[in-house]
Amino acid sequence: MAKGGNGTKTDTDKISQARVKLILTIDSSLYFHIKETKTAGELWKKLKSLFADNGFVRRISLLRLFISTRLEDCQNMAAYVNQVVETSQRLQSTGFKIDDEWVGLLLLAGLSDKYLPMIMAIKHSGMQITTDVIKTKLLDIEFEADKKGNAFAGTSSNIENGKFPKKFSSNKRNGKLITLVITGSQTSRKKT
Repeated sequence: MAKGGNGTKTDTDKISQARVKLILTIDSSLYFHIKETKTAGELWKKLKSLFADNGFVRRISLLRLFISTRLEDCQNMAAYVNQVVETSQRLQSTGFKIDDEWVGLLLLAGLSDKYLPMIMAIKHSGMQITTDVIKTKLLDIEFEADKKGNAFAGTSSNIENGKFPKKFSSNKRNGKLITLVITGSQTSRKKT
């Protein structure tokens, strides 16, 4: 072992030891890729190029996150909506094309079953499903729930009880928007 002027190992020895330590930590299936490297620096560059985020891997990981995000895994509705929307934007920044309706549908798909009546009401309302429409609806529900302590405070009491609406419509009377939800037993009106 060569020693430097002050009694320390030379750089060549340190580089060799670093390369050996890196090789010992690498899975044996990767040896084929690194066998031609001579120094720790070359080895590190080779490993970096093998595992670099080349766009494809990033797209796959973002797509997995995008389609697997669920409301119950988030702190609240706002955090859920933000995570889905931000993930869709990051995915789009990689060149992956996502339709606005698709993001809105995924926002609905990540909700628990207790939101099924609201989803059915949206389906039967005839409203166009977009990210902004669904995001606004979900955040309004959270706001209303916070005000009243009820998960469905923003919808009719019939929907809260699990009765599915037959019709969902909005009318404007005297400058006020009145939303009608007609269930099997009665009609509810909500002035907004």
